[in-house]
Amino acid sequence: LMREFLPTVRAVGTLFVPAEVNMVVNRELLVREGKKAGVEVTAVAVSTSSEVSDAALAMVSQDIDAVCQISGNLTAASFGGISQAARKAKLPVFAFQKSQAHAGAAVTLARDYYDAGNAAALMAVRILRGESPARIPIQSFTKTTLMINRAAARSVGLNIPQSVMKRNPEMIGN
Repeated sequence: LMREFLPTVRAVGTLFVPAEVNMVVNRELLVREGKKAGVEVTAVAVSTSSEVSDAALAMVSQDIDAVCQISGNLTAASFGGISQAARKAKLPVFAFQKSQAHAGAAVTLARDYYDAGNAAALMAVRILRGESPARIPIQSFTKTTLMINRAAARSVGLNIPQSVMKRNPEMIGN
């Protein structure tokens, strides 16, 4: 997806929290998949919300073409600092949480937690009606939503390719 927007992308940055296992795993995935695609990943560690803005400024001052912000609790809560640093550096932000599209990410590819919640509720109803949880198969929820924040994209000079528009993304921002 990033290559569709930035065909010559060669380096991206992300912040991660070493204490959040999900972020460590996602950072490793991003580095591995980046290497396969010929994209170098600069990962900057943060431990507290007060570090995020300074770490984001340090990250965007490095030789990167975009921010690809992996999901995590601390970075989600402090996303404004990441978005602001990227905007000042004229770098697009690609993210993985719907709320981050509303907070300044230009492109977001996110699981749809609303639909996942509905699926969980339907499963709860089955259990409340007497079905044994042991008989209900474990399901992985994989539906994703592609969101484009037009204002954020425009502010960093990011054009939306026709190939992306054909996927009918959810468009926000003016």
